[in-house]
Amino acid sequence: NFNNSRRRSAINMDALQAALQTKTLEQLGELEELVKRDFQQQSEIDKTLKEIEELKSRVRELKRKRDHLQQKLKHLPTDSLRARILKDVAVKDVPASSLPVELQREIVLKAARQEKKRQYEYILVAHRCAGTTASVVERERGVRSVRVRFETSYKGEYFEPYYLELEFVGRRIKASWYTIPVFVPLTNLIEKYNKNEIHFTTMLYVLHTYLIAYVQRRQQTVELTSKYPEYLQEEIASYCAYNFIQLVLAIPSGDAAPQLVVHLHYRDLLSDLPSKVRCSDPECLPVDRARIKRAFMTLPITEAFQNLFMDQNIEQG
Repeated sequence: NFNNSRRRSAINMDALQAALQTKTLEQLGELEELVKRDFQQQSEIDKTLKEIEELKSRVRELKRKRDHLQQKLKHLPTDSLRARILKDVAVKDVPASSLPVELQREIVLKAARQEKKRQYEYILVAHRCAGTTASVVERERGVRSVRVRFETSYKGEYFEPYYLELEFVGRRIKASWYTIPVFVPLTNLIEKYNKNEIHFTTMLYVLHTYLIAYVQRRQQTVELTSKYPEYLQEEIASYCAYNFIQLVLAIPSGDAAPQLVVHLHYRDLLSDLPSKVRCSDPECLPVDRARIKRAFMTLPITEAFQNLFMDQNIEQG
């Protein structure tokens, strides 16, 4: 009986230990879950605190920029947006912030439109400075064309632009529309490109050079007529390409004004200077024929005239 009692006690003890171990494991599992939840919560708290600090830092940076811009606004130059706004509403020494909200909005929109217009003008100037610009044009039949604009100028003053629209058919191109003068060898240049004899940019450069040279030859005659009309006995005669120009000049020489006829021939239409100069016998003139030819072949027309005759008059005076 005693042995049986000891066995039962051992069995009960083993059962109790097993129950305690199971309970302990369950409690440990619950404790582990609590620790995990606490860790996650702490991580979220740390993350939130970090985000708050970042936001605070961002707010401080924005306030700093705001204060900097407000300070700059107080010291803007007279042509600034603030000055223009006050000028538009005809109010002096009145902060824009004190104006009604709707009026502020209207003024700012007007200033924005004006600024946008100025930006467009800057872009136009940039395009003109570039000399040649191009844009893609979509046609109704799905064919893409390239429209090229060539700027022309003389002595810093811009004159009429010329346009060329090219269609690409495979590796070949053809001119579908253009305003380029007939004496410029456009067809020949396009054919050279199609035969791979010249590069596309080279073709455009040569075309632009033709147009610039033409406008400069033309404007030289306009300039001489404008500056010294009293020394022109006849209206300047020329061909449409200005590859031939005739000047009939009354040259100032003391009390007399002998006549001088000058013919300027331009064999190379890429040049604004003549390749050949012929002139009448410069009898009673203060300069000889060789100097006259040399001046007109190396200088623009007005500069050549001044160099030959006006400077001579100043020296004699």
